[in-house]
Amino acid sequence: MDYKGLIKSPVGDIKLHCTDIGLTSVQIVPGSDTETKVYHFDPHLKEAVSQLEAYFSGDLKEFKLSIDWTGNSFFFCEVWRALQSIPYGKYRTYGQIAKFLRKPKSARAIGKANSRNPIAIIIPCHRVIGTNGKLTGYAYGNDVKRKLLQHENPAHFSNQGALFEDISLIKK
Repeated sequence: MDYKGLIKSPVGDIKLHCTDIGLTSVQIVPGSDTETKVYHFDPHLKEAVSQLEAYFSGDLKEFKLSIDWTGNSFFFCEVWRALQSIPYGKYRTYGQIAKFLRKPKSARAIGKANSRNPIAIIIPCHRVIGTNGKLTGYAYGNDVKRKLLQHENPAHFSNQGALFEDISLIKK
């Protein structure tokens, strides 16, 4: 069975889908028109909604939700699981993820897996940046990526005018 929901968040409306196995999709909806939206969610999504609310209120740093990986390649799932190991408020480069997976020449493939991540925020692909320190290739735009990174680590990121514009800011 497929269950659906639509909720508000500080980065825009979020569409959720799950099966009896777990989450299949968490998508940030760009340009949300809140006047015409009906916000609701199926009871099967209650825990996901609760954890997302706790995340955005600053009370949750690690999601503990079942994910339905059905239909995705082994490599993509391997990358997405690796992303889940990036600590809250931290970031990694595509190259670091490739080395972590013991596939040091696969940074571009890591980027492709990131771009196909169906479960935004919960599988934190927003925590992956380019080797040069730039915010690169976030499906929902770099402004949303920046907001998520600033949300997770405001003491580090909020004082930087244009996050990661100067590589010297992240080399410490």
